[in-house]
Amino acid sequence: MPASVPNRGIVWTLGLLGLLFVASYLQLFTYFWHRWTEEHGPFGYGYFVPPSVAFLLWANRDAIRSAPVTKAPAWAWALTVFAAVVNLVALVAAVNVLQSLTFLALVMLVPLCVWGPARYRYLWAALLYTATMIPWPGQIINVVLFKMQHLSVVLAAKIFGAMGMNPIIEGATVLLPNFSFDVAPACAGLTILFPTVACTILTAMMVNASLGRRIALVALSVPVSILTNAGRIMLVGLIGNQGGTELANRLHDASGFVGVIICVLILSGLGAMIGCGKYHDRYMPAWAREPEDDAADAAKPQEVTA
Repeated sequence: MPASVPNRGIVWTLGLLGLLFVASYLQLFTYFWHRWTEEHGPFGYGYFVPPSVAFLLWANRDAIRSAPVTKAPAWAWALTVFAAVVNLVALVAAVNVLQSLTFLALVMLVPLCVWGPARYRYLWAALLYTATMIPWPGQIINVVLFKMQHLSVVLAAKIFGAMGMNPIIEGATVLLPNFSFDVAPACAGLTILFPTVACTILTAMMVNASLGRRIALVALSVPVSILTNAGRIMLVGLIGNQGGTELANRLHDASGFVGVIICVLILSGLGAMIGCGKYHDRYMPAWAREPEDDAADAAKPQEVTA
């Protein structure tokens, strides 16, 4: 049977698994949506992840279609059954953290069981990117939030001090000569850090560079995000000190989104400097491809790489 003609049994299996999957995770998807849309939440980018995963799979569709369907290893089926049972327990107990883990596990395991290792090698990295949309538990977020809040205050204070403004720090409050403001949890930088890291991981999956260079690019996204947030706090304080509270508040409301854009631009420049500036042609529109590289890119295994 040609590889382009789907096996009827596989289609029915996928349909049944899809219905069971959606039904069992409907409550979790509602929780995801709530976390993605909460005001000043760090996971506001979450609903962009599924389309990104779909794009990664679509861009590698030729390699996926041409790969043979093989038998899945027994351990994959065993782990799938185990994850399904754990999900049932988590669903009854309404434990979102545990359900989130089983969701990711089944997203990774079910395609392996259905199509086998030969085709799965072109699927796994795109599927793993789904992990970036899963909200972290509140207990972990609170710890990270506190550390980021403290770090943002310290960095902003050092910048103000270097400018000769001699700020006074009282907890999360920064006192300037003509203006004072609180570095609230929403200003701690997670709304910049999380989407920037997620965007950088996606970029690293598509660029034509060595694994080490791509890991370095992702690693750079953390300090760039932290420093950008410190600069944002400094700018809000500086404008508030010179122009008043109303002007500072207007800047503050839009500065988080602008901060992400600034991080992406900075990381694009840094990526070009470390050799992560060229994308694989399969991820680029036809008009943006370099003709001389088309044959070479097509000859390479079109595997989604992490």
